Amino acid sequence: MREAVLAMSDKEKNTLLKEIEAAARFNEAEFGSTVRCILYTLHKYLGLYDDERVKGAIKAAAAFPGGIAGNTEVCGGMIAGVMAISLVYGPEPKDELDCIIPDTPRYVPESGRMYRANRARAAEFINRFRNEFGSVECKDIHTKLWGKTYDLRKPEDYSYFMKRPQHDR
Repeated sequence: MREAVLAMSDKEKNTLLKEIEAAARFNEAEFGSTVRCILYTLHKYLGLYDDERVKGAIKAAAAFPGGIAGNTEVCGGMIAGVMAISLVYGPEPKDELDCIIPDTPRYVPESGRMYRANRARAAEFINRFRNEFGSVECKDIHTKLWGKTYDLRKPEDYSYFMKRPQHDR
């Protein structure tokens, strides 16, 4: 699927991105959890990997929403983007970890190259995210978008935040 997306025209890619964004927004509004909904939607549209690997990533991300367990720290949406990049571009896991540290006896050059390339892609994504939202912290993003920070550990803030008109902005 990745190759098919890369072969698309810019117009086709933009159309696909708009469809993915709309589906991710819908899924988040219906089911909550930015990080899980982004990973799920990307997988459904792009077939990132086999279902079991993506299910594992989605399960591992269950405590990320709301800035890591509702603490309004690092944004789960940004984490989902980094996870998706790593699912596509990260080194393939083996029975044991490949060493990615150059000039060591167990260094695996191909894994090291993939690791560094993946990190560069993720860093580029984080910079674009920060430029668009002004921060990678949920509290700052909340303030920019809605004029206040919601403490998603508090039931009243969580309930208000998840209301569609407020949340879909």
